[in-house]
Amino acid sequence: MIHSAKVIKGNQLGREIGFPTINLSLESLNMDISYGVYAAYVFINSKKMLAAMHYGPKKSVDNIISLEFHILDFNDFSLNLDILDFEVLDFIRPLIKFSSLKDLQKQIKLDLLQIRSLYE
Repeated sequence: MIHSAKVIKGNQLGREIGFPTINLSLESLNMDISYGVYAAYVFINSKKMLAAMHYGPKKSVDNIISLEFHILDFNDFSLNLDILDFEVLDFIRPLIKFSSLKDLQKQIKLDLLQIRSLYE
């Protein structure tokens, strides 16, 4: 099922740690899934791209619930998007509170490897 949500400005932490994300508003979004990290497709300019999706509280940062996507092999985050269409594929793992940003970076790298192995 394809969902659509409004793009919002995030806190730029993903960019700072080497994994920039597109953040989406949770308003008016009706997803019946558990919090966690997922494989997903995002659709930009009619192109389907593989992404890692975080949905739920950012346990290692501020505990605020977020929906954000890191698109694999994509670095043009200067796009001026109002709405992002996406499709949730598979659950990768539950959310974890990491003791350091370095530990978070290591886990994101593992998540991306797993997503690649499933879909590339």
